[in-house]
Amino acid sequence: MATIEKSTQQTWTTQEVQHLLGRIELAIAPSRVQRFTQMTCLETVDAILREAAEAPLPQPPSWVQEPWVNTERRYADTTPEEFRGKHGATNRRYREETADLRRWWFAQMVDSPVPLREVMTLFWHGHFASSIGKVLISQAMYHQNAKQRQLAVGNFRDLLREMVLDGAMMIYLDLEDSDRKSPNENFARELFELFALGVDNYDQADIREAARALSGLILDAPEDHPLPNRPTDPTDNRRFTRDGITPRLDPALHDAGSKTIFGTQGRFGVEEVIELTVSQPTCGPFLAGKLIDYFGVDDPQGAVQARMADAFQVSGFEISAMLRVLWSAPEFYSPESRGKLIKSPLALLAGACRQLEAKLEFTPGINRYTTAMGQELFNPPNVKGWPGGKTWIGSGTLALRYHLADVLLDSQEPSGMSPLGRDRGRPVPVPKDPQQRRQMLQRMAGGPPDGAQRERGASKEFQVQLSVPRLFPEGIPEEPEELIDTLLQRMLSIAPRASLRAAALEVATRHPGQQRVTEVVRLILATPDYQIA
Repeated sequence: MATIEKSTQQTWTTQEVQHLLGRIELAIAPSRVQRFTQMTCLETVDAILREAAEAPLPQPPSWVQEPWVNTERRYADTTPEEFRGKHGATNRRYREETADLRRWWFAQMVDSPVPLREVMTLFWHGHFASSIGKVLISQAMYHQNAKQRQLAVGNFRDLLREMVLDGAMMIYLDLEDSDRKSPNENFARELFELFALGVDNYDQADIREAARALSGLILDAPEDHPLPNRPTDPTDNRRFTRDGITPRLDPALHDAGSKTIFGTQGRFGVEEVIELTVSQPTCGPFLAGKLIDYFGVDDPQGAVQARMADAFQVSGFEISAMLRVLWSAPEFYSPESRGKLIKSPLALLAGACRQLEAKLEFTPGINRYTTAMGQELFNPPNVKGWPGGKTWIGSGTLALRYHLADVLLDSQEPSGMSPLGRDRGRPVPVPKDPQQRRQMLQRMAGGPPDGAQRERGASKEFQVQLSVPRLFPEGIPEEPEELIDTLLQRMLSIAPRASLRAAALEVATRHPGQQRVTEVVRLILATPDYQIA
């Protein structure tokens, strides 16, 4: 199949560079725009993919210690008092580490010199979804995140193998409870349906046989790690008897018999299941479709999907080969694909921090904010991950998104966050008239009416530093028109509406100095235009 690339066309405009960066790098950095407008589209895509593949990986949080030790391990001779103490201390530590893990990852989203890698890590976090609510072990969640980052634009066969042999995933989908007597067919079903092939691209016999092939995997301590010689109660909960989170095949629990999967027969195990799965002709189109949806490309005839699937197969299952086709496709830059992608809550917040060069501490308050908007790190709603798209916008979440400036400019919890959280899911009609809509959202959020004075008191749980001098190192433009055009071009992936530009100009002429900048930014953040990329 012939590959159609944007680079074959003569035009590669500043607006197209901004569109690309707004979609794949969270923010439109002026220096990146200047650099890439001097290159062709395909040269730009290749450069960004190369950066993401070659950049050093971040250091783990300080509490990640190898090998992991189960500090609530219970033996047959453990006293109730000893166990209660260990159990309580471990739960507190997991909560603290999970909060720190969220801070750590959000810092990568905001500060990483290769933001694409974090965008793709977030994609895989939703694709291979598992939740701290069931996994519980913070270090297992870190391991999963690190693998997804390391292989974010790498080989899908390698990534799929890492996710099958992942401690968090094995706990989340109960794979460590699968043995030859009772194979875990649910894990095999999710592997085919959600991770690699999609619905109706396998049958029940394939599930049954794959479950047999994946049986006998357990989580254990590393082979060279000594264990105490203390008996364990075999009826105890696995959480309290687990010696490690390193995957290992227990031959005594594995079904070593012959299986037939996708029409091929053999004594299959994990490696063979992975190879057979990624080799299915439906794997490439399935992944291509997920990426097309994630990056908001209009592909009604499936032409881009077909080209991506072809590149996936020819390259030996390389993720970057699919992305290269996607981001150089004319369809990616078509009017139907522009300004239509609703930003996820984390992309909205992290992108704003990158665009405004703001320093934000991802506190529990910030986590509550993104959760109220529908996205909590390390806690997708279910194994299907976040559905995305229009589901990000609801009667409660829309008002919270419009109050992003409360967090970024005032270091305050958005007004009315708790009441809106209770009302989520209740349909509320939003007026079409802009003034009426703004007034209704202010009433819903408990904010001040138009013209009322805002309180600027900062909250300890919303620690944000927005530096206007850092945003304008060469000085704030003196002319209001130049200032608003600079901010609009930097903050929006689409051309601003005439009414928005007029409103921004009116705000700019009413305020002096640095306040002029912050008030124009406040206006832009509260517009529907900023919700999309």
